[in-house]
Amino acid sequence: MTYATLKPVSQAFDQRKRLIFVRVAAALAVLLLFLT
Repeated sequence: MTYATLKPVSQAFDQRKRLIFVRVAAALAVLLLFLT
């Protein structure tokens, strides 16, 4: 596996990680709204 094939894979993984982070942040915001 060379760097040329590895780079788009890492970019896609970063996008997925960002999506998961956004979902977790949204869930935490909803929980805070319900708790307060």
